[in-house]
Amino acid sequence: KLMERMTEIAADQPLVFHSLASLCYMQEDYKAMNEACQKALALSDQDPSTYFLSAKAAVGLNNGIQAIAIMLNEEFVEAYQMRAEILWTMRQAKDANEDIEKLLSMNPEDENALLLKAEIMAVSGAEEQALEIIDQVLALNPFCEKAYLLKGNLLLALKEVDKAIEIYDEAIELKPDFAQAYHERGRAKLEKGDKEGSMEDMKKAIELAPQSGATISGQYNKYEHLTKNVPF
Repeated sequence: KLMERMTEIAADQPLVFHSLASLCYMQEDYKAMNEACQKALALSDQDPSTYFLSAKAAVGLNNGIQAIAIMLNEEFVEAYQMRAEILWTMRQAKDANEDIEKLLSMNPEDENALLLKAEIMAVSGAEEQALEIIDQVLALNPFCEKAYLLKGNLLLALKEVDKAIEIYDEAIELKPDFAQAYHERGRAKLEKGDKEGSMEDMKKAIELAPQSGATISGQYNKYEHLTKNVPF
C-alpha cells in the first residue's frame, strides 16, 4: 500500500514504478510487475535494468518469447545470460550457445555462462567436456554450489554413483549447511541401495530446508521396493 501511495504521489517518476516492479517480483506477482515495468518504460525507455525486470516478468508469466524480444537489443551481461537461459529451456542450443560465447568473450571466467555451457554439452552427449568445464569453474570458485550439483548429477546420469557421492561429500565438507547436497547425496545412496545412509541425508536436508520435504517424499516414491518403513 505504501508503494501504491507513492506511485500516486510521484506518478511521473519512473524510479518509483521500477521500485514497485522490484517489490512485485519479490512477491511473485508477475502481472503487477509487468504493469509497473510498462509504466516505468513509458516514462523513460533508457534504463536497461527496467528492461531486465520486464523480461523477468515475462518469464514469470511463462512468456519466454516476449522475454527474448525484450532482451534482444540490450547489450549488458544480464540480458545475454537471461536470453541464453530462456533459449536453452526452449532447447534452442545453437542460439543459446551464441549468447554464452558472447558472455565468455566479455569474461572468460563467467561462472554462470560456463555452467550453462557445460549443461548444454552434457545433454548434447559431450559429457567429458562438460565435466572439464565444471572442474574449471570449481578451480575458479571451490565454493560454487551449482557446480557441485551439476557435476554430481552428471555423474549420476553416467551411472558413476560412487564418484557422485564423493562430489557431494566434498560439497558438504566445504558447506555443512548445503541442504541440496545432502538431498542429492541421499538420492545417490538410494541408487546404491543404501537405505539407511539415504534416510540420514534426506532427514538432514529437511532439517536444513523444511520446504524440501515434498520433493524428498517423491524421491522415495520412485524406489518403493527399497524404502519400506521409510518415515517420509
